[in-house]
Amino acid sequence: MQELKIAFVSAPYRCFDKNRRGGKHPTNGIMILGGDILDKGLVDDVKIFDGAFFNSLDELTSAVRDYNPDIIGIPGYTDSMPETKTLFENMNNIPIKITGGPYSSARIEELLEYTDVVFIGEAENSLRSFMTLIHQDMQPSEMQLKEIKGIAFKTKEGEIIKTERSPVVHDLDSISFRGRELTVDYFPYYRIANYRHLSDNFTSIMGSRGCNSSCIYCCSNLMHGKGYRFRSVENLEEEIDFINRLRKYQGLPSLESIKFDDDDFFAREDNEFFKLCEMLASVGVTFTAFASVNASNENKIRIASECGMRSVFLGVESHEGQRSYIGRGSKGDFTDEEITQMLELCREHGIKTSAGYIIGFPQETIGDINMTIDAMIHIPVDYPTMNILTIHPGTYLWKWQQNHSELYPDIKDNPFTHVDRKKWPGDPDGLCSPHPELTKEDLSRLKTKAYQKAYTDPERIYRLMKTARTPQEAMKTFFAFNDYYSLAVKER
Repeated sequence: MQELKIAFVSAPYRCFDKNRRGGKHPTNGIMILGGDILDKGLVDDVKIFDGAFFNSLDELTSAVRDYNPDIIGIPGYTDSMPETKTLFENMNNIPIKITGGPYSSARIEELLEYTDVVFIGEAENSLRSFMTLIHQDMQPSEMQLKEIKGIAFKTKEGEIIKTERSPVVHDLDSISFRGRELTVDYFPYYRIANYRHLSDNFTSIMGSRGCNSSCIYCCSNLMHGKGYRFRSVENLEEEIDFINRLRKYQGLPSLESIKFDDDDFFAREDNEFFKLCEMLASVGVTFTAFASVNASNENKIRIASECGMRSVFLGVESHEGQRSYIGRGSKGDFTDEEITQMLELCREHGIKTSAGYIIGFPQETIGDINMTIDAMIHIPVDYPTMNILTIHPGTYLWKWQQNHSELYPDIKDNPFTHVDRKKWPGDPDGLCSPHPELTKEDLSRLKTKAYQKAYTDPERIYRLMKTARTPQEAMKTFFAFNDYYSLAVKER
């Protein structure tokens, strides 16, 4: 059999806050999948094409065509679906087209219009089975495909077959991290957002999967189920060592920083958490992570700081009165006072804080939105962010919106078929307004108002200035604040 080649491609990500300089690193999902099937000998050659590192969609398309793979895999995300569709449509010469990810998992029928197989939820187990089959026959039968759990495909007669859901990967240590080999050419071009207060000599790492909450706007439960699964500290240390060996071979310095892409870094049991922090200190890296108020305590914050944590991101989401409705589960079960206590502990231990707020929930009144804006100002977060709600397919809110389409003038007589930026321009790009009564322009004005208030707040400016402990930290603080301040003044 001839050499089997697969290209994993990530479409360029469209950040909502386009004026804010964000981070840049390869998409973890395709890197993990590519490395896993390579390590298990299920493919002869794998190449990763991450759109973040290309100057245009045409340049990305040309690079994939030059590689000429047998299989192309592109994950589906709401923000980049038009680019994803264009990429697939421009790859007619590639025999097999596959997709996965949150949007694809929720919009199977739509994706099968221009792909061959959709992988639903976590794809490691399903992809291993699929690649084992493809290794035997590049044109597997429908009966063979039906034996693979966690996929959907279309028969010759046009019937969509959706197989039994594949179980999640319980032993995360079993997933290979050889995908790092596939991204070495990108290493010198990684960038970390200023508000993270880390070095650009960094990487992102998946240390766990899952979440205990069921936030009504989030796809995590759709993809990973509910509850946490953690990689062992030893396995994480092995990956860090592997990355450093690759960097040394490339003539690059060792890692200086890590961004953990976990839903809640503090959710580990205490002894495992302290063991992880001690390991990170021993390898000499600083780090940042997402965290919840409920899982944090003074001891964890102190140890994390002593071992290198420089910043943390919290999902506050809304004002206190509607937080439990939005963040159903542990992430919604905390008060402004509890948030403030955590923030003060972080400040005391030198950890910079950022937090996300969202406006545009369907049941919100203007009063609710203004209360959320007020919370963004008075809760002492260093770098608060405000986003307009995106109602993603597969979430609770998506189902609610589809069941109440009569409330939405934009979709009442013209149902959603795909992300369409011409039909629905503005934030959220390519979707109708998330609010049945407020237009995108209304929400955009409220978002700008929030940034203007938050980043011209004298108390916030003073707190940030007085907590800078070194000239380097002062510079990071200045640039991070300026990134957000640009959003505050852009429409003045």
